[in-house]
Amino acid sequence: MKPLICITLAAFFFSTSALADEPNGESSACHDDFQKYCKDVKPGGGRIMRCMAKHKADLSGDCVEFLKQKRQEHQEMRKEKKEEQNSGSSNQGSDSSY
Repeated sequence: MKPLICITLAAFFFSTSALADEPNGESSACHDDFQKYCKDVKPGGGRIMRCMAKHKADLSGDCVEFLKQKRQEHQEMRKEKKEEQNSGSSNQGSDSSY
């Protein structure tokens, strides 16, 4: 389960400014947790992701649920991207005009 948490956090924290600057909308689910545990962490290089993962046992229920939702969205996006890559590579090999 640990890798899933990391993938989830990675997917969610690509845009960490939403957590720090916009306490409304989707990001509000984890905003308080971010402020409590990771507000002094410099964004970039996965630092916020590592900080939130370090405090995963302390995250609010709303934040955990939000991260689960984001994980599912990220997995679907990766699956779609992989399918696009596979269909693109299979079409390249079918050209008989060589």
